[in-house]
Amino acid sequence: MAPHSTGPVEAQRSEVETRQTTTLTASVGSVATSGPAGPARVDTITYAPAGYDPVRGALTFLAAGNLLDANIAVGSGTLKHPMLIVRGMNAEPAVVRFNNTTLTADVDYYASLRAGSNELWLTLNRDLSGASNHLQFLP
Repeated sequence: MAPHSTGPVEAQRSEVETRQTTTLTASVGSVATSGPAGPARVDTITYAPAGYDPVRGALTFLAAGNLLDANIAVGSGTLKHPMLIVRGMNAEPAVVRFNNTTLTADVDYYASLRAGSNELWLTLNRDLSGASNHLQFLP
């Protein structure tokens, strides 16, 4: 942890509260509603809120044919550099757009394809707030 003067507990609490007010939607692909209950476990848990994987601390979606068109609506607070897991991806997207702006790999986002599990793990290099955070993955 960090010195108490930096407020690490308060910062963590604020992050959790922000995630609890976040709503994920998708017009292409879908929002994951369940996933593994822990590392190397075969049992599953239901995500609450939908799309939030508490085991990995990630927003989780299901791609449709390596495509995703989704929105992350943050009810209150700010999501700081959120990590996303997109299942059903067997290739990195050629184009990643955020609010209709094309992002640059390794500058605006950091992606890692987990080919064995068909998952793309992506961290956005930006903070999200407000109701409109439109994200698109295109081949």
